[in-house]
Amino acid sequence: MSRPQATPRRSVVHRIDVWSVAKVSLPFYAAAVLTWVGLLILLWGALVSTGSVDAFESFVEDTGYRNFEFVPAQMLSGLWSSALILIVVGTAFNIVAVIVFNLLSSMLGGLQVVTQDRPTRRQLRRAAR
Repeated sequence: MSRPQATPRRSVVHRIDVWSVAKVSLPFYAAAVLTWVGLLILLWGALVSTGSVDAFESFVEDTGYRNFEFVPAQMLSGLWSSALILIVVGTAFNIVAVIVFNLLSSMLGGLQVVTQDRPTRRQLRRAAR
């Protein structure tokens, strides 16, 4: 028995709402950055507990630097500042990209999307009966 053929559907995306992109981008970048900050904090804890940080500090002092040591409070402060900057810049980039897309779409006619529904296994089994 032949498979049922699905007809492709064509639609054109003329405009993407900028506010919708901002509402999705901000939490996305916040979650991604918070994940990375958490992982970096766990990595720092692992390095401190294994003694790698102390070994690196003594290595740097052996190469000629005096009183070299990491200051975790300053490092964490810089990490949070960088995280905030990445969230703002990433969201702003997505907003600018959508504005550019909307401008180009108004000039060139949009983005054509072709979708095709494929039958599920259950539908194929019913058609075979």
